Parts: sequence; structure tokens; C-alpha cells
Amino acid sequence: MKKIIFLGACVIFFVPSNAQYKNDNVLYKTVFPQYLCKTLQSSSEYLLLDVRSNPEFEDSSSSSAKYNLGRLKNAQNINVQELGSRLKEIEAYKNKPVFVYCSHSQRSRRASKMLADSGFTNVVNVNGGITGIRQLPADNCIYDSLTTNVGYQIISGASLCKKISNAGNDFFILDVRSDSAWKKISTDAKLNAYGYFKNSIHIPLALIKSSLSQIPKNRDIILVDISGDEASQAAGILVKNNYKNIAVLLEGIDRYFSTDSKLVNCSERSFVSAVKYRIISSTDFKRFAENNTGYVAIDLRPADEFINKSKDSWKNIGHI
Repeated sequence: MKKIIFLGACVIFFVPSNAQYKNDNVLYKTVFPQYLCKTLQSSSEYLLLDVRSNPEFEDSSSSSAKYNLGRLKNAQNINVQELGSRLKEIEAYKNKPVFVYCSHSQRSRRASKMLADSGFTNVVNVNGGITGIRQLPADNCIYDSLTTNVGYQIISGASLCKKISNAGNDFFILDVRSDSAWKKISTDAKLNAYGYFKNSIHIPLALIKSSLSQIPKNRDIILVDISGDEASQAAGILVKNNYKNIAVLLEGIDRYFSTDSKLVNCSERSFVSAVKYRIISSTDFKRFAENNTGYVAIDLRPADEFINKSKDSWKNIGHI
């Protein structure tokens, strides 16, 4: 019997589409997060250009707390929506390296193309943006260039697995997703498909303020949810109530499952699944596809997304 693999919009495909990535290393250069630090060290008189909104840059975004991810030190912030009218502010770097980043590298690609089209000769897009940097091992030297105002840590799934694997670590996992998602009775099937970390305690975000007595102040606290937003809001509440040593799982369980299983290798012993099928990352699928032929891949997205014709450009990410 052939294995069936369902592909949805949340999959980060390993085959880049012509629509989104066609200008990489053509109009501008691209650098992956793991090489950014060394690339910066080998450059001189460069500009770090952060093209996110100012609230994201200042870690004060109220519309989506999960985007308060910190920034690179000495970066200049110009919102991509304002870049065209503010090019004169960075005119001095027209022939010098300009490293462009955002949260995930969609806006930075648009900005990089705009700069290249405007005569900037040495534009470098940081692939994956700040979220890509946040997924790097803690010993990568780029962390020395990160700064944040949020008052709590942001950790990757791989870092969480290391904590779980270290028997000496005493920490408290607090799951703050909604009651409906936790109980698997949400109207959204995706939310019901996620399980939970063993030994985690569930207190929904809406009840955090009234449940502080249940949250210990003398232990490390790791906040988790589905996508990172509720956990970031909960972390802000705890910080205001003088809690220390707080960490938020980067983009929640959703990002955890989109991470290479070789990096989050604690899942089998530390995570309780809510479904009878496996959820795999794009990297795991790539590895599987390279070594197997007896499978069927079914893409469940609308036809316009499948052929890169969606009116929402960020959905045009190619297909297998």
C-alpha cells in the first residue's frame, strides 16, 4: 500500500517557486542565518536594514505579540511600505553592503528587489529573517548581535528539546492555548490535531491574570501555544508581575512540528500526539522523498495557490 502525504498551506516547500525566489542571487544576494555572523565580520561599512514595522522593531507590536522577536544591534528601521520614499536616508550605502531582514524574509525580498531596482549594487537578503536567526544554536555568534525589549527569552524547538533531555533542568511548561484547542473541540481541525508536551500545565491566556497563584515564581517557566502569539502575551503578563526566567517557544507548536525531526529529537518521549497520523516537517518530507518512491503526495490548497496565482503574494510559494 502506498503511503499518502497531504500537503497544506503551512508546509514550507523545499522546491522554491519562480514567483517568490526568482530574484535570489540574481538581483540581490542571499545569505542564510547560520552564515550571517561570519559574513558581517568579513564586511566593512555595511548597513543592517530592518524593514519591519516600527512596533515590531521596538518589540511593541500589539496586533501580534509573537512578532516582538528583537532586532539586530545597530540596525536602521525603515518599514518596507515607506522604503520607496525614504531611499535618500540610506543613499550613502548605494555601493556598500546592505543586509536586509524582516521577520521571515518575505518583506525583505520585496525590499531587496526595490533597492536593486533603485541602483543599490550590493544588496543581501537575510533568508528566514529574525525567526530563522532565532532557530540557530545558541553558540552561533549572531546572538551577540541580538537585542530585545520584551523581558523574556525566545527559544527554538531544538533548545527546548535540549532542556527536556537534560535531567538536571527543573522547569515548568505552561500551555496557554484556548480551552477549545486544548480539549480538541475547536471548529478548526488543525488546532485539534496538535497534542501537548508531557507534564505541561494548561491555563488559557484569558485566565493567566487570575491564576498567578498556580504559577511558581521559583522555577524556569516555558510558555507554549499553537503559534506563539498567546504565549508571548502571557509572557508579557508574567513579566509585569515580576516573574523571572521566562521563555516562549518560538512560534509555538506549529513551528516545533515544522522543524527538522533530527533537531527536535525529543518528540517521541516528550510529546503526546492527538492524532493517529504523523505530522512531519518539510525537511523530513524532503529526506523521505529522496529515499522513497511508493507514496502519493496530495496538495490540498486552492488551485490559485498551487499555480502561484493567489492575490495574496505570500501564498505563492510553489509546489512539489
